[in-house]
Amino acid sequence: DDDNDTAPDAIDCAPLNATASGIPFEVADLDVAGAAPTAITYTTQSIGSGTRYELVSGRLGRLRASGGFQEDFCLASTVNGGAGIDTRPAPPPGDGWFYLVRSFNACGRGTLGSAAADAPGAGDVCPAGVVDQDFDGSPSDLDCNDNSAAQSPLNIEICDNLDNNCSQGVDEGNPGGGMTCGSNVGTCSFGTTLCSGGSIACVGGVAPGPELCDGLDNDCDGTPDNHVIDTDNDGLDDCADLDDDNDTVADTADCAARDATAFGVPFEVQDLDTFGGSPTTISWTNQSIGSGTHYDIATGQISVMGTVDFATGGCLPAVTASPAFDSGAVPPPDIVRYYLVKSRNACGPGTYGTAGRDAHPACP
Repeated sequence: DDDNDTAPDAIDCAPLNATASGIPFEVADLDVAGAAPTAITYTTQSIGSGTRYELVSGRLGRLRASGGFQEDFCLASTVNGGAGIDTRPAPPPGDGWFYLVRSFNACGRGTLGSAAADAPGAGDVCPAGVVDQDFDGSPSDLDCNDNSAAQSPLNIEICDNLDNNCSQGVDEGNPGGGMTCGSNVGTCSFGTTLCSGGSIACVGGVAPGPELCDGLDNDCDGTPDNHVIDTDNDGLDDCADLDDDNDTVADTADCAARDATAFGVPFEVQDLDTFGGSPTTISWTNQSIGSGTHYDIATGQISVMGTVDFATGGCLPAVTASPAFDSGAVPPPDIVRYYLVKSRNACGPGTYGTAGRDAHPACP
């Protein structure tokens, strides 16, 4: 007994290694109990003090689908004794974990119980370091991201901007799309769901909006002209209020009935005049069409031939009332600068006076 392990050399599979005396064989009495954690128990083998146990696991659902053990992984590569613990979460409803155990020592490795379980790619997962690091039931050698349970060949693709099923595509097949969404009540109309940018959107339909006083069901709750807003917060909803924006002009004569800054349509500015010098003063008659009225001031040069190309003109900063000032340098002799002024508010823009002048570039 060269290694003094009490087994004579003649029957010792490792006569010079005191940690092994018998060849590993199939583990008996494997049992599991509970979930998260799961206790795995089995009968140990008296074949040497160096005998250890590999615990292999996988999902029953994948075992049934593939007909083999090629998607298993190493739960524990070296267990000393007859018990192990699986701390992973419970598998999805209707599925389960399977467990295989085999012994190994200096004389070699035992069997996991069948040729299929012992086959390359299945029986060598522990020596190869194939694990399930993210606890999703997919082995690390097949998982495109073993740090995230949201990505696994076992998953179905969902709309989240990730490659859930490890197909090297993101949100392929429009997951969650193609369904009817929205409503067809009132002014609303049905749309269709679409996976876009990792989230489901309802496209192609008309969504609810604020209820307006127009005889229509704008918020699509089944009743027209209810929940109408009170634009000016005077206690009267817009259906009952004759001046919705409280700008003293009745809605019937107000071109922007829900905007208190405008009630009159801009028209051609009158009495435009300039006063030379630096700065040059530009004055006109202000228009009483709302507190939000602004005046665009266009400028440019008149050529020595007396022609004007309004399309190449520029702008001075807009102002809210007359006068305005041009602080630019006084033009040299024989050069004349022109000025145009037009009003604008929430009801729209006015005019510089002619179609040719209105060809001037829009002012900011």
